Amino acid sequence: MGIPTFFRSILQKNRRLIRGAVQGGEEFDYFFIDFNSLVYNTWNKIQRSLSSSDQDETIIHDRLIEATVEKVLYMVNEIVCPAHYVFISMDGVAPRAKMVQQRSRRYKSVQLKEVMRAKRAELDMANPIEWDPSPNICPGTVFMEKMGLALRVAMKANRFHSQVLLSDVGCPGEGEHKFLKRIRMIHADPQTRDASVVVYSPDGDMISLSLLTHKSQIHIMRIPDKESLHESRFCKDFEFIYCDLDALRKDFFNQLTVTYRGEDIDELRILNDYNFLLFMVGNDFVPSLPFLKIRSGGLDLLIGIYNRLRPEIREYLIDYDPLSPATPRIHPVFFERLIVELSKTENREMQQETEERIRHMGGNLSGKTRKMEEGMTPFQVFESRYQHMCFFSPHHPEAHRYAHLATLIDYRRPKHEWKAKYYEYFLGIDAQNMTAYNEGRTQIVVNYLESLVFTLRYYLQGCPSYDWHYRYRVSPLPSDIFSVLSRFRYDINNIVFPASQPFSPMEQLCFILPPQMSFLLPLPLREILSDRESYPTEFEVDALAGSKYIYSEAILPELDTEALKAKIRARISLLNANEQKRNLSSTRLVYLKKKKSSS
Repeated sequence: MGIPTFFRSILQKNRRLIRGAVQGGEEFDYFFIDFNSLVYNTWNKIQRSLSSSDQDETIIHDRLIEATVEKVLYMVNEIVCPAHYVFISMDGVAPRAKMVQQRSRRYKSVQLKEVMRAKRAELDMANPIEWDPSPNICPGTVFMEKMGLALRVAMKANRFHSQVLLSDVGCPGEGEHKFLKRIRMIHADPQTRDASVVVYSPDGDMISLSLLTHKSQIHIMRIPDKESLHESRFCKDFEFIYCDLDALRKDFFNQLTVTYRGEDIDELRILNDYNFLLFMVGNDFVPSLPFLKIRSGGLDLLIGIYNRLRPEIREYLIDYDPLSPATPRIHPVFFERLIVELSKTENREMQQETEERIRHMGGNLSGKTRKMEEGMTPFQVFESRYQHMCFFSPHHPEAHRYAHLATLIDYRRPKHEWKAKYYEYFLGIDAQNMTAYNEGRTQIVVNYLESLVFTLRYYLQGCPSYDWHYRYRVSPLPSDIFSVLSRFRYDINNIVFPASQPFSPMEQLCFILPPQMSFLLPLPLREILSDRESYPTEFEVDALAGSKYIYSEAILPELDTEALKAKIRARISLLNANEQKRNLSSTRLVYLKKKKSSS
């Protein structure tokens, strides 16, 4: 899912939510591990110990696998020590809605690596180890096959002191999505409802998703970031920290009920509403509305509107009970009123987008930036500016490449003018053709509403469809969402997603990998990525939508998944036995190792 600034914003408001994880200091019943994120963290540590001569892939694989397995054993046996079991969840094949983002990230990874390699050559610097964990930790790769085997070997050797359940890459679904279902089961059972749970995940969205289970006594486990002002205080004494979700739930509740504290309010239903608002500021499946990014205060704006409307409507935005099989529903009147209020702010908020760009074009470096760069090397300054500075600042290394976009859409112009330009540039709709303009905006709005419903159902009940995805670069504008809701009496709760089967691991790899990473595929499949119309070697990022490189998506051609699957089917018989095995999906969700007796 991914809300990178969410955890930081929580810490800024309440530091008491975080405490250090003491070795053997607390008792917990269940431990859930988002495994892929742990691989990333382990790689960040061991790559510093590798020399330039350690470029051999086998050496890298062996060291990273060994270090990751040892880290898991330490977390399970020494820190959390779960009384019932640990659930290790590896990422399986993702729905297409997620693969769109995975594809963008991997293309950007190659692009960024090439840019940094060129800069190092200019400065006569040596290049670091080229191995990249991002494409390697996908289902279907040799690396993840080895990793799964290493975990099963450790389980068979009774190296874990607790019962272990392993959901490996053969089981479809994102890692955290697979164990959220099990947490909901623990909550639904009266015998385990009060059990304590630890979830290891560095993603800020895991906080949000865990709250959606309505389970009490959940603690999010993280490795403290030494670069974070709020987490660095733990680094000296603690290797891990816990975020107490029961305490956090109270904060959320207070934040969302600030204008109507005297009412009889269902705390859990308020949390459902809060999480839906989080979806609206953007995640892996929902593009944020242009001015609702969480990093620029979009969530605060939404909560303010919610707090004004809630006492008036006297209903909840989301109707959902985790103990009921009923499909979650969105209150149509509440949602429409929310969109109306956003529409009222649309012109003012978009004008601020233009003013912000103009400010960056002035080229003034903030005192914070100057101070941060004082102790940096020339390469570090370049790298920092390339990823984190606004494209339209003259100090950005590629300002010349994107400068023409800075004034392309002037949101200070009359609204009908800038709206037409917005849809023309981002979505290819010609405002001169009124029929096409209206039909195009309607299609985009419907797809956006689908994205909200998809996300709600995905995280509350399960994946609605493995084929569905949001098809556009940006979201529609709130005023157009309101037009569709009101003019067509569009019922967001009637959205239906056609049933579909998960992609195979090789299908996912062929979907998300850029041509420079084709070596990760079996030889017979590599030629698929040689089609330059579908798999470009050069591309632009969406600078006007993202503002900074770190927030901008790659602009890539839409892939025809049916044609792609047909190409793979035509070559699948050419794969050897081991490659075909890596392409299998398993109906067995977990591998089970009984707890060792203490006789």
